[in-house]
Amino acid sequence: MLTPRVIFARVGWMERYQGPSQSDPRPKRGGSYNEANVGHEVYNFQPLDGKLYGYFQSPGEDGQLSLSRVDPAAHGESLTDVRVVWVATRDDGGQVVVGWYNHATLLAESREYSPDSGRAGFAYKCVADPADTVLLPPSERVWEVPRGRNGLGQANVLYPIDGNGMSRLETAGYEWMGRVLDQIESFTGLTASEALAETVDAAARGQGFAGDSAWRIALENHAMDAAIRHMSEKGYTPKDEHLGHSYDLRCVRAQETLFVEVKGTTTTGDSVLVSSGEVGFARRTAPATMLFILHSVKRGSDGKPDGGEAVVVQPWNPSDESLSPVSYSYRRGK
Repeated sequence: MLTPRVIFARVGWMERYQGPSQSDPRPKRGGSYNEANVGHEVYNFQPLDGKLYGYFQSPGEDGQLSLSRVDPAAHGESLTDVRVVWVATRDDGGQVVVGWYNHATLLAESREYSPDSGRAGFAYKCVADPADTVLLPPSERVWEVPRGRNGLGQANVLYPIDGNGMSRLETAGYEWMGRVLDQIESFTGLTASEALAETVDAAARGQGFAGDSAWRIALENHAMDAAIRHMSEKGYTPKDEHLGHSYDLRCVRAQETLFVEVKGTTTTGDSVLVSSGEVGFARRTAPATMLFILHSVKRGSDGKPDGGEAVVVQPWNPSDESLSPVSYSYRRGK
């Protein structure tokens, strides 16, 4: 078995990792450094000159990475085409995957940002194209990473190759590593660049995904509850399968299966944001598809979503004419 170029890196917990903000000021639960300082990982998902620059604390006093424990053939000061899996600690103490960089360039030693970057005094340890990265929303950070002997323990880094040159992916006790990598391979949600574009566009449209994350999650749950009630009233048995899929509900009635995409919005719902993964899945699966939109949702006096009107599109098979580009991801040479 060929050991993949991967490294698991623990960082402090943030919702967006896009620089300090009032609602997301600094990494939490990232070690003693973060208790008195703003951790360098604060910028891990904020693009700079078209790239993402990620930081994690390396083991050892010199802070230097052992690139040969990612790939035995590694030489020099950097290694390309590495998957960096970001891990952080939840409020309840559990360790989970919060995102990843694919095709990253990993540096043996940290590098500091240039003084004119706006990030003076901060450093980075890997570089990636935003289109090759994913930051999971807090509600979807459910892939567990164990602590202790066969997990991500005291050190903030776990290499795929142990100190004896053996692949951990072929070692008993490390089966979780293969499971996480399989989950990443099958992930069909938004890349970091798509999610950022969606957030920016939602702010202009008022769809409700922008703003504080608690409201966004509450709005999504409010719409999901409405969709589940609607499908149950139609005689279906709905199952929430939004994690790791490009649809939200799998609904079964007799021999019929219907895949439902759910959107909640504070607007009139004339347009809603959809990801490329959602569109692709709907086109492949139609006519067994439905788009459920709960629009005109209000913020109640208690700060929670209230009301809304439902609109159903069935089957949902979005045409090119019905889609408007939010942004493009450009790859050189393509």
